[in-house]
Amino acid sequence: MIKRQKPKRKYIKKIKHQIGRDLVLDTIGTNQLIDYNNLVNLLQRNVIVDDTSVRRYKENLGEQLNNQQYNNDPIYQYQLKKISKKLYKDLKESIFKGGGDSYSSTPKKRQSKLTPFEMKLKAQTEENIKTKRLKMRTPNITSILDRFLVDKSESLKDKIITPEIIKKWRDKFEKIEGFKEDDNLNENFSTIVLSYFDDTSQRQLIDKEKMFLKKYDERKQKEKEDNDLKKAEVYRLKQIKQKKERNEKLKIEEDKIKRENNLMKKEKKFIKDFSSYMSNPDYTRIKKLFLDEKFNIAGARKYLNMVKYSNNGEIKKTSLPNKRKLDSELSKYE
Repeated sequence: MIKRQKPKRKYIKKIKHQIGRDLVLDTIGTNQLIDYNNLVNLLQRNVIVDDTSVRRYKENLGEQLNNQQYNNDPIYQYQLKKISKKLYKDLKESIFKGGGDSYSSTPKKRQSKLTPFEMKLKAQTEENIKTKRLKMRTPNITSILDRFLVDKSESLKDKIITPEIIKKWRDKFEKIEGFKEDDNLNENFSTIVLSYFDDTSQRQLIDKEKMFLKKYDERKQKEKEDNDLKKAEVYRLKQIKQKKERNEKLKIEEDKIKRENNLMKKEKKFIKDFSSYMSNPDYTRIKKLFLDEKFNIAGARKYLNMVKYSNNGEIKKTSLPNKRKLDSELSKYE
């Protein structure tokens, strides 16, 4: 039987050094994807990690890719990278600092059967390969729109891209399968279209058009300028609203991560302070109320010491009145 060898210390040190980079300064496609590949290699070595940490890290990476491809908002990108740094740090700690009750530094014997984690990883890999091949054969709505806008950015480089033109293109692409299912395309179509055209050239074209309109009736010229300002204001307000929604989403995610981290710290402190009380039948009940902030450490210690139990878990006769008193006290918080 082949025994599983413990990884060499130099190898672990090298991987830890690569994972610990400052991702706020990185860009998608360089160091962050290198770190992500290192993570995948680690998982293939049957290292058990927290599924929630992996999922959040992947979701953050996907959101960065979407923002870079469509919105290209540097402030939003910076905030996403800032959160990514924290998520990646938590993920690294789950690998190298214990990884929960399911992780052990002691080498285990290699089993012939795949573990549930390995089966899940294998199924996901096969699904990814299948999806990639399907996408290579069938172009999706995003790639079709990309090719279309690249061609238009060359052929219409001397023409102003007005809201009417954008609406005409939108009506065309709404008929293609997958457009309405893609929330990003459906809600930010105008922003995506304008990102393919140079803003400086567009402003120069507008200035030339204004000079040309001076040869005509002043009333018509003023009416056109007013309409353009109104459309620009509507577009500006829409951008402000989208930015506000993104900031609120980031704030909610940051608060959620902060609450979960605080809860984990409280649970670790409770377990550390009351490790000798785990055999107490009231331990789980009192721990839950403590995590719900019903009382503090002193209160938890008071309730854990209120009832005395024998070695087989039975209440001592002298503690029967205290047991009734304890149940009455705890029911007030539940």
